[in-house]
Amino acid sequence: MISAPLPLALGLKDAPPDPALVGTKASNLGVLARLGFKVPEGFCLTSEAFRRFCLANGIDQEAAGLGGGTTPDLAEKAAEALGGAVLAGTIPAEVRFALAEAYEILARSVGRGLPAVAVRSSAAMEDLAQASFAGQYETYLGVVGIDELEARVRDCWASLFHPSAARYRIERSIDAADLSMALLIQVMLDPDASGVAFTAHPVTGATDEVQVAAGRGLGEAIVSGLITPDQFALRGPDFALAYAEVGDKPFELRVNAAGHVERRDLDPSRRTELCLTTEQASAVAEMASKVAEAMGTPQDVEWALANGQVHLLQARPIVFAHQTEVRWESPVPGGHWRRNWRLGEWLSDPVTPLFATSLLPSIVAGREEYGVGHLGWGQRTAFAMAQPWFCVVNGFFYTRDDRDEGAQGPGAMPPADRLRRTGEQWQWLKNWKRVHRPAYMRRLQRFLARDLQQATGSELLDLLNTLYQDVAEWWFLIAPIGFGSDPRFGGELYANLDDPRKPPVMDLFLGFPSRTAASQRELFGIYQQIDRSPAIRKVAIDCEPSEMMEQLSQTAESAVIVVRLADYFQRHGHQVFSLDFGMPTLGERPTAVLGAIQGFLRYAPPPPGAELQKQRRRRYAAQRFIRQAFANRPDEWATLEPNLGYRQQCAAMREDIFYDFQKIWPVMRRAILELGRRIQRDGLIERIEDVFYLEQAELDGVVRGSEGDFLKQSVVLALAEDLPKSIARRRAERTEQQKLAPPDRIPEEAGGQVNVGFSGAQGVWAKLVDGPRGRQLLGQPGSPGRARGPARIVRTTEDLARVQQGDVVVSVTAAPAWTIVFPLIAALVTEVGGGATHSSLIAREYGIPAVVATGMGTRVIRDGQIVTVDGTHGVVDLAPAEPD
Repeated sequence: MISAPLPLALGLKDAPPDPALVGTKASNLGVLARLGFKVPEGFCLTSEAFRRFCLANGIDQEAAGLGGGTTPDLAEKAAEALGGAVLAGTIPAEVRFALAEAYEILARSVGRGLPAVAVRSSAAMEDLAQASFAGQYETYLGVVGIDELEARVRDCWASLFHPSAARYRIERSIDAADLSMALLIQVMLDPDASGVAFTAHPVTGATDEVQVAAGRGLGEAIVSGLITPDQFALRGPDFALAYAEVGDKPFELRVNAAGHVERRDLDPSRRTELCLTTEQASAVAEMASKVAEAMGTPQDVEWALANGQVHLLQARPIVFAHQTEVRWESPVPGGHWRRNWRLGEWLSDPVTPLFATSLLPSIVAGREEYGVGHLGWGQRTAFAMAQPWFCVVNGFFYTRDDRDEGAQGPGAMPPADRLRRTGEQWQWLKNWKRVHRPAYMRRLQRFLARDLQQATGSELLDLLNTLYQDVAEWWFLIAPIGFGSDPRFGGELYANLDDPRKPPVMDLFLGFPSRTAASQRELFGIYQQIDRSPAIRKVAIDCEPSEMMEQLSQTAESAVIVVRLADYFQRHGHQVFSLDFGMPTLGERPTAVLGAIQGFLRYAPPPPGAELQKQRRRRYAAQRFIRQAFANRPDEWATLEPNLGYRQQCAAMREDIFYDFQKIWPVMRRAILELGRRIQRDGLIERIEDVFYLEQAELDGVVRGSEGDFLKQSVVLALAEDLPKSIARRRAERTEQQKLAPPDRIPEEAGGQVNVGFSGAQGVWAKLVDGPRGRQLLGQPGSPGRARGPARIVRTTEDLARVQQGDVVVSVTAAPAWTIVFPLIAALVTEVGGGATHSSLIAREYGIPAVVATGMGTRVIRDGQIVTVDGTHGVVDLAPAEPD
């Protein structure tokens, strides 16, 4: 029996629920149009049309060969060549005829000449719950006439082979052996407003409200991130308005008389005026909710308001930040774990394979075994702990939060024992400053002076093992120092002090100078030197951050600045964004610093030293109050005074120890990258940076095997074929892990309630609640004060260049290197951390209100959203502030 040929074009309402033929987007819209939703009229150019195009131009077999088994880099190169072939190809006559006929039928249906249309991709693998392909393929608006339509059809087909789309498929293990694309052509609307609606929260999955984002005119300005849309939240069966927040809409995109899209600037009054009434927002939410009900799953809906009616433009399943099949379980039965405490603050991203199998186990061993001891520092035994003390779950680092049975905390000691212990601790701190630190700085200089290119591979591995042990010893030093400077000492200090005038205990730990702050003042001095010269200022502020050093090198006057910057990077560039050595250091990302200087030039922030003096005065005032409060209680004060002094000394040293600790990272990265260069030269990996996606045993086998270790050579031969595939798989896994929303606690506590653990943490945080003024995000107090401003989501070092004066930086954590932008910002919100962690300490040093340990800040706060940060109480108000 001969089967009927597949159609080349189909009316949208005639499109069958067959993604292989019409693509997922058109298939969904066809179903919804037949159910009565107002979908703009249109038609589909089917995947059969694309297949015939490929066949006629001899590229169908090439497309089939782009699938599994290759690496992302190879896939990108192959895809780029295929995209060029598509653009150069000729559309077969039968496909051109089908396209023209469908366009003419559409014109007759809408009752006017050839209409302006939108041409959108509708691939079979697009708009899925597990892979949206959002932004990977092309959309063209305002297409008029058959010639322009044919050109845009070819452009859309070519976007199937965009290098970024090819990488997206490989990283998600999506089979590309039978690539195909249908297209959706629809009549253009000229809406008064448009946008997107989510019928469930994209992070939490909660379905108690519909979130609507709206802008004036066409929605392309929203989905492309060109404007900050208005935001609406609607709840209940009647879709009552819970809150509305005005965005910043400087322009709108409209369809002109010729059918093309044009930008129209808005006057100031309209750009900050809500573009939907309450009734219109409710109608959008109701339509989106009905779409979700019809499709049987929460939906991401694109909509438009034209001629007083809500039109449906697109519907796809929401891609949630975490999938239900991801389980967050303790690797130890009955164990309790915390993500944002201690080492976890420095490891906010999924760890790289090499770090997870080399340095991380060394740090763990050093912590569990009370130090390595090879440097002769003679550190005292710290508090006992349950073991294992660390674990990695779904790529994320967690710290044990169970008290070791029988452990005796410092608070349980008799007064005499506490005095003796405090004396020992004081003596150790003195020895560290006078003897151990200078000795280690000399040791580090010897490491830095080594010519790593002349070292053998085995020597580089031995050097790395030595450095791993050094890091472990440093971390064992840092942990007790951090515990000593913990502001929770206030519970002991104020236990019997019932005076309402008592200052916040954190005031006792403020105002100490640090090397980190000194590096910031030095950077500020460079900015001031640039600012004094109008000519140099113009050069520095007009160029891209990546071009600043080169531009400043052009004249003798500005070249002095380049010398100062080079010296700054030489002495302070070791600061890290993560303890995972797979991440570059500050010195390797100079654009972050140069972008911060441009921010200083634009906004002229106050000098950072003034805040330090203010903090110091607060500390002195707190100390005077405490002494007076215990003036008539000499026995208690005899125990508390040396303990307070020791803790203040820990606070004074802590940032400097952090600063010095990071100096090991450039040496480790240089050694690892040198090994990566050699392995790439031998053809075992594609890129030098792929070395971070090896495991330690693989790195050891490859390096020692290549040097004639016959026991290892068989390993090299076995790995030669498998390494590229393993690296591609691990990269893809880490990419997926970066989308997860790891809980702060394992096991997760219902309702955000956290039981008391060894960390002493208690209360409710990392939770969204309905507060007196609307939606609130609860965290922990990090730095006191209150500030309001636009949120700036910072996920990468590149994002630091976007920070402006008065922004509220919202990030997973705030690594030491991020302090370069602190003079500009109004407040800080992080997902991890605690009152004694680095983010809080630095925020207090700069006098910036901070809320830490929110657990989900970057996922529930939008870039540009106006938020109010209450660092004293650990609350972030997400609703607009009430007028004074």
